[in-house]
Amino acid sequence: MAPEVLAPAELVSDMAEMVTTDSGLRVVVESIPGSAVTSVGVWVKVGSRHESDSRDKHSRGIAHLTEHMVCRGGFSTTSAGMSEQIGLMGGDSNAETERDFTAYWSRVPSSDTERALKMLLDSVFYPRMDEEDFPAEINAVLDEIDAHEHDPEKRALDMLFERVLWGTPLSMSVGGSREKFLRSAGPATTLSFWGDHYSPDRMTVVVVGDVDIQDILGIVEGELSKHGDRLRNNGWPGPQRVEYENERGIDYVDVSNRHGRTFMYHGVRGVPFSHPLYYPVVVLSSALGDGHNSRVNRVIRQKLGLAYSATSSHYSFADDGMFVLEVSSDNLASAKMSMEIMHDELDKLAHAPLDQGELESTKRSLANEIMLDNDGTFQIMYRLGYGMTAAGWERPVSVNEIAERIMSVTAEQVQEAAKLISNGLWSRVEFTEERDDYK
Repeated sequence: MAPEVLAPAELVSDMAEMVTTDSGLRVVVESIPGSAVTSVGVWVKVGSRHESDSRDKHSRGIAHLTEHMVCRGGFSTTSAGMSEQIGLMGGDSNAETERDFTAYWSRVPSSDTERALKMLLDSVFYPRMDEEDFPAEINAVLDEIDAHEHDPEKRALDMLFERVLWGTPLSMSVGGSREKFLRSAGPATTLSFWGDHYSPDRMTVVVVGDVDIQDILGIVEGELSKHGDRLRNNGWPGPQRVEYENERGIDYVDVSNRHGRTFMYHGVRGVPFSHPLYYPVVVLSSALGDGHNSRVNRVIRQKLGLAYSATSSHYSFADDGMFVLEVSSDNLASAKMSMEIMHDELDKLAHAPLDQGELESTKRSLANEIMLDNDGTFQIMYRLGYGMTAAGWERPVSVNEIAERIMSVTAEQVQEAAKLISNGLWSRVEFTEERDDYK
């Protein structure tokens, strides 16, 4: 039996405050009195999808390289780089580039909040980008591209994005290929990309800890005043449709009876965050194949033992989305049977609503996950930054509100979502990973 979810009123209270500066930069602060740790983040609404509306329309991987160079630190940061200096405080620091955002964050003892925030802002607002540092970071990105290419699951997901979201900037992978990346990687392209896209109106600063919003705002405004001449709201358009030289290719299918693990990914257009069926799709995915008690897990793994993994997931963006069915098994026949079962279960959900018990259990599990995912300053910072940047929130949304939206989903709405997903134009990526250790 699924654990009982706390009532919405018992979840973390909505304490986040937001101020928008004259430059358009948003500052979001959630104060947790007595917290020994502060998490700070700078979220930028730029990712691989924005490479299509840059000056060099054929650049690939430049958003990722820009992230690496920003992490080298700003002009008030030593050459050791931001991560090392944060480490000397006893904290940790990292960054992430995705299709629709880039995020930089640090987690430090509360006593170092101001120092860490200034260092982070200096790096984003005024990155050094010394020419002699580029070869090392270009090689680091190439290593990540190579690792990505040799990860069958990541490679398959990228191929599925390309097919399902064909013709949109979201179809482009974060790293790109070695060839396309090397064609445009360098100081000029990177500086141009930073200048075009790292503008205050595309940034959100998030701070969570024992802090006061007016103190944080003062620090942010101070750093903005130092670098205002380099930061500008440039008026570049939003991501445009990608122009391809060739027509959309056929779905990639390369399965055989070779020894090895078989991977099957089937994907279809989903819904954006703003869609009326967004939360019903979240509930649908959880009931179908995202959780220990999901339908496909009960049938495929627990009852039949057909696959290592059989899951459903949904990727939402501000203006689009993708729904994915994924199977991993040690032979082709089991993988095919598992995928057929997943589609059958999805069709069942489209033709008959969830019974009330299954619906309530699914919603309770989701609400509990939300509560557990907000247990700490970093988790709260990430939720707020992701929501304000990727999900397109106009204001901070509390876990209470998210839980309430999930708990308000009806069986009829889940059925409507299932009809929308099941009746879409599906694409597939299927292949066998040839390995010696599979006999």
